[in-house]
Amino acid sequence: MRFAGTASSIAGARVVVFARALFTSLPHRHREIARSSWDEQYAAGTWDYLHSVRESARYGLIVGYCRNLSPCAAVLDVGCGEGLLQRLLFPSYSSYLGIDLSEVAIAHARAGAAGAANTSFVQADGREYVPPGDFDLVIFNECLYYFPQPIEVVRRYQRHLREPGAMIVSNVISRRSHRARAQLAAAYRQLDRVTLTSDAGVSWELRVLLRSPEP
Repeated sequence: MRFAGTASSIAGARVVVFARALFTSLPHRHREIARSSWDEQYAAGTWDYLHSVRESARYGLIVGYCRNLSPCAAVLDVGCGEGLLQRLLFPSYSSYLGIDLSEVAIAHARAGAAGAANTSFVQADGREYVPPGDFDLVIFNECLYYFPQPIEVVRRYQRHLREPGAMIVSNVISRRSHRARAQLAAAYRQLDRVTLTSDAGVSWELRVLLRSPEP
């Protein structure tokens, strides 16, 4: 009976895993989030959890990729939020530029990076912003699935990627990110791909992408 109970538990766990995988693969209807909403969230501390230990493995992997790919890179961080990645990378870059839609997030990022050389933050819409130069690394850290056409955003910034640069992408595995993850898998060659899962059951997919010819 103990064996039967164990078998039943394993079967039940497999059903849960399958159901979760099926749910995250279902299409998600994109909904625009207004700039004012982002400002309210950052002002209220909604995103403070990104500083927690549960996020440290993911951020550690992004930092590790950066240091391995280009130890003293010119970095463009699209959707930089409050500049957490900049503080983790500093001073291991030749220059850093972070952009974000939220003015509140950018104000926090600038305050956190006060005095950091070759570091700047710009409030801008990632769909329209034109960077002032080219970069060795372009990072999309949990931002692509907020854009209606993720692949177009990636291609936009690929044009500012130096040879032999790379793009680093982190996407939480969810229905909302399904389009972004599928588009990247179809359009880009990858140098590496890693899936991380926390003990809270949250999973992320991280990819290092190489330049791809535009259609």
